[in-house]
Amino acid sequence: MDLGGVNRQPGTTTQINNGDSRLLYAVWKNGRLSTGHTVACGGTYACGGFTELNVAAYPTITALNDWVLSADGEEVYFPSVSVNAADDKTMVYTVSDPNRFASAAWAAMPSSIDCTNCVDGGTNILRFGARAGFDSTLQRFV
Repeated sequence: MDLGGVNRQPGTTTQINNGDSRLLYAVWKNGRLSTGHTVACGGTYACGGFTELNVAAYPTITALNDWVLSADGEEVYFPSVSVNAADDKTMVYTVSDPNRFASAAWAAMPSSIDCTNCVDGGTNILRFGARAGFDSTLQRFV
């Protein structure tokens, strides 16, 4: 899916090209494969998508995380994730909107072992702080 040119910035009608929805990174740890990309949210905004699969018992594959990060009307694009020894993760991404130039932001994610609502088949929303005065919303990717 082509998402180019959807990201807004202040003071101009020129939009930031965020490329397309191809996977941007992959992380392998303890039999789990994580990946992410920029996706369209609501047909209007860009969001950061994240998927984590348990492939330790391949060919059986289980989804542990499958959601998008949206930011209350802001564009979220070019996400990337890193994982530490405790299996906690941090997503770093670019955010912009008509009132904010492109800036770096981050969202902390608990270990998939501790995250019981990450894939629940419903509409549960997980909230994590991303920076001072900023509330990101993690939503189930559909």
